[in-house]
Amino acid sequence: MRAIDLVAVEWREFVAFLRTRALVLVSILLLTGLYGIGLAVPQRVRLAPSAYAAWRASRPRLVRALEAAGLTDVFRSPIVYFATGLFFASLLAVIWERIPRIVRRTRLEHGIPLEPAALARRKGTRRIPVAEEEEAVRRAAGLLEASGYRIYEPRPGALRAVRFRWAPLGFLAFHGAFGLLLAGAITIDLTRYSAWATIGEGEAFDAASGPFRNPPKPPKTGAAHPELAFQVLDVRPERESGMQKRLGADLLFAGEATPRHVEVNQPAVLGSTSVLITGAGPAPLFACGAPGGASSGVWVKMKLDRDGVTHFALPECGLRVAVRPAEQPQRLGKNGQGVMLQATGAALGPEALADGVEVLILRAGGVERRGVLVPGGEMATDDVGGRLAMPEVRLYATFEIVDERGGALLWVGFALGVLGLVFRLVLFRREVVAVASGGAVLLAFAAEGAGLAGESSLLARLELFVASPEEEG
Repeated sequence: MRAIDLVAVEWREFVAFLRTRALVLVSILLLTGLYGIGLAVPQRVRLAPSAYAAWRASRPRLVRALEAAGLTDVFRSPIVYFATGLFFASLLAVIWERIPRIVRRTRLEHGIPLEPAALARRKGTRRIPVAEEEEAVRRAAGLLEASGYRIYEPRPGALRAVRFRWAPLGFLAFHGAFGLLLAGAITIDLTRYSAWATIGEGEAFDAASGPFRNPPKPPKTGAAHPELAFQVLDVRPERESGMQKRLGADLLFAGEATPRHVEVNQPAVLGSTSVLITGAGPAPLFACGAPGGASSGVWVKMKLDRDGVTHFALPECGLRVAVRPAEQPQRLGKNGQGVMLQATGAALGPEALADGVEVLILRAGGVERRGVLVPGGEMATDDVGGRLAMPEVRLYATFEIVDERGGALLWVGFALGVLGLVFRLVLFRREVVAVASGGAVLLAFAAEGAGLAGESSLLARLELFVASPEEEG
């Protein structure tokens, strides 16, 4: 038994240590500092590989020092996990210790003592001389009940009036919200599936097979991918004065008869899966013809990166081709990115190819041919009748597909935290006690939160009404 008692004592001391203000403050400051570093220092996982490489090349010493300290991947570092665990362990210890006290505070029989001797010694107690003690207490009960207070009378001549008796639970609601937020974040991390797809008008996408721009990131638990398939019917980028104004697309999802419209800030949501459009560009059809009758055609999604060069092949005609817009739009040169930022989606329509495309044709043996090809036009690929044409231009769009669970926990946690703050700061517990004592009524007041500042007029009326009811009228 001594060993068990020793363990129990050590455990109680450990829990008491977790509740200390110093430890709570240290855990909060540590988390704040780490997350501040994560916002100030570019994180490798959030940058495109090319952007991170460019930053590393431009500031090699700085980046190497940050990498050595683990500051380029702060959010997945062991110290963040330790600080988070310490914070929630401390939070749980504080909540666990306060639960009995908080529950008692919700009971009407708990509060300022109703014994006259103890009440008379209490600081702030007011003594109101009256002719009829019990009648004066009854008058106080009527006025307080009419003002929204719940009345508790254990005996004649003594009452406790409480308003917002459940307000102490706001402490549990506010601090418990952090637990829900943590549960939601863990659930999202375990179940999140994300993929990027570049799909042209008339093409289809299936989460089981793609096409994907990059390999999708499967969830850590559950199904490998959501049950999702859709066809892109129409892509509509809108620009005004050379600037992107709106970007939308119409998608027809498998099992649905009516297309859905998506925009940059308006994803299509199917259960736990959302589909968001992030960029658009031209996808011309390149067709070739050879003297021997061989022909080939391919829809080419034009790249919108720094140089705007797109490579593709037409094997039936023995061609390798590189193309880029003949007149680079101002948007293409930068694509909304810098060394420290990932690329943001550009939204270009057929107007990007209004001046045609520059074409570099490579044939077997290293023979090159250059030219400019306009929509609806064609150019020679050799000196014996081979032709390359661009008969049609469609559009493609880039989509982000995300499937995750746990978002509802985040919203519930947020709402519970706000409710807890309202209980603690606005609807806080107020208490009034009236006890008959030797030709007088003893009045005492108590309140949490902002105190009794908002109840001053009621308390003044109560004192007058207890002393002389005629003055109240």
